[in-house]
Amino acid sequence: MHLLVFLSPEFRNLLLDPAIIDRIICAELPTPDTDPDGHLTAVVKSALMHGPCGTDNFDAPCMASDDCGGRKECSKRFPKSFSAETIVQDDGYPVYCRRNNGRTCVKRCRGREVFLNN
Repeated sequence: MHLLVFLSPEFRNLLLDPAIIDRIICAELPTPDTDPDGHLTAVVKSALMHGPCGTDNFDAPCMASDDCGGRKECSKRFPKSFSAETIVQDDGYPVYCRRNNGRTCVKRCRGREVFLNN
């Protein structure tokens, strides 16, 4: 889900606190502990994960040619790097916690299985 929220000034700085961000946003696949029946994982997999793109799918809508040599890259800058914690950059944009914990899911693309992770 994409959501745009306008906050009054007294609340804006709260969303620059990584601990507060982590209470609202999770950019990782659910674990069996948090999703024992798998329903949340199915929703995340079907509606909230980007891709596959890049070498797994050069025809994805996000793939655009760069200006130097026509090399195709994801316009959304995927894949994202793993991050052990949420970090708020100087420009105010967060790098969400995406731990390299081995969690993956499988999506089908062009008749084959592609593994996606946090």
